Amino acid sequence: MTTANVRQTCVKCPKGLGILTCGGCQQWFCTKHFIEHRQELATEIDHIGQENGLLQQDLAQENSTQPALSRINHWEEESIKRVKAAAEEARMNLRKHLNYNKEQLKASLCQIMSNIQSSRESDDYTETELTKFTEQLKMLRSMINKPIAIDILDDNQTESTIRLIKVKTNQTIDNNINSPAPKVEAISAHDKNDYLFKGDSHVGKSNLMSRFVRNRFNLDSGCAIGVELSIRCIQIHEKQIKLQIWDTLGIVRYRAINRAYYPGAVGALIVYDITQRETYEHVEAWLQEIRSGSVSDIIILLVGNKSDLSNARKVSSDEAQAFARNNGILFMETSALDSSNVEQAFYTVATSANMQRSLESINQIPRWWQ
Repeated sequence: MTTANVRQTCVKCPKGLGILTCGGCQQWFCTKHFIEHRQELATEIDHIGQENGLLQQDLAQENSTQPALSRINHWEEESIKRVKAAAEEARMNLRKHLNYNKEQLKASLCQIMSNIQSSRESDDYTETELTKFTEQLKMLRSMINKPIAIDILDDNQTESTIRLIKVKTNQTIDNNINSPAPKVEAISAHDKNDYLFKGDSHVGKSNLMSRFVRNRFNLDSGCAIGVELSIRCIQIHEKQIKLQIWDTLGIVRYRAINRAYYPGAVGALIVYDITQRETYEHVEAWLQEIRSGSVSDIIILLVGNKSDLSNARKVSSDEAQAFARNNGILFMETSALDSSNVEQAFYTVATSANMQRSLESINQIPRWWQ
C-alpha cells in the first residue's frame, strides 16, 4: 500500500479530505474506506491461507482412494487366487498318482502273502520257494523306498499364465508454476537400459534406490510390495543413458512373475546385508537365477549394503570379494544411509553394460566394411 497527499475523490464516497491511494488497484479512498479496503484485503489473504492449508492436507493424505490402486489390488488378489487354484490342482493330481502307486504295492504285497499262506497250509515248500518269497519282499521294499518318478512341468499355455501389469501415467505437472521446466534431450530406444535389482527382503534395496534416484533415505522404509520401477537418466561418455531399474520381490511365490523382467536386462545388482549373513548365503541362488533367465553377457555387481554398520559386520569384504572374483562378477560395498559408493555402484554397472553393448556393435560390423 502506498499513500499520497494529493486531493482526490474517494471511490466510495464524495469526500475529498484525507485521501489515500491503494498501490495495488490504484484507487483512491478516504481514511474510513481505506481502512475498510485494507480489512477486505486482510480477509481475502486469510482465505488464501486457508485454501493453502487445505491443499497441504489433501497432499498429506494417503493415496488409498486412488482407483488405480484398487485395480492393482484386484489384479494381485485374482493372480494369487489363480496361483493357489493351480497349486491345489497340482497337489490333487500328485496325491492321486501317489495313492495309485500305493494301491498297486498293496496289491502286490497281498499276493505275496497269499502265496506264503498257501505254502504253509499245504506244507509243500522248499528252500527254492523261501528264496523266491524273500526276493519278492526285498524287491517290494526297494519299490516302496524308491521315490516315484514324478516331475513338475511349467505350463506355458497363454490362457494359464498370469498377465503382468505396469504403471503408466499420461498426466504431467506444470513445472511453470514455480520455475521453467528444464530442457531434456531425447533419448533413443537404444540408450534405454533395463537393470535388475535383486536380493533378500530387508537388505536395504529400497533405500539404495531412493538414494540413487531421489537422494533420499527413509529410516522407516519397509519391505517393497510388488515390482517397483525407478528411472534416472545419467551421462556416460557424453551420451545420455536412461536407467530403468526393476526392483522385484524377493518372496519365493513371486519368482515366476519376476523372471518376466530378466530377458531384456543388460545389468543386475545383487544386494545383501553385511550384518545379516543369511542374506549373503542366498547370493549364489540369486546369481544362478539371474544367469539362467538373462542374456549370457549380463553385467552383474555384488553389493554389500550397510557398510556404515561395520561394527556389526557378519560378512567380511575379503570373503565377498573372493566370491565375486571366482564367479566373474563385480563387487562393491555401499551405505544408503551415508551415500557411500551408491552413485559409484550404479555408474559401474551402467558403464560396463554400455561398453559391452558398444563392443557388440563393433563385432556386428560386416567383414567387407572392416
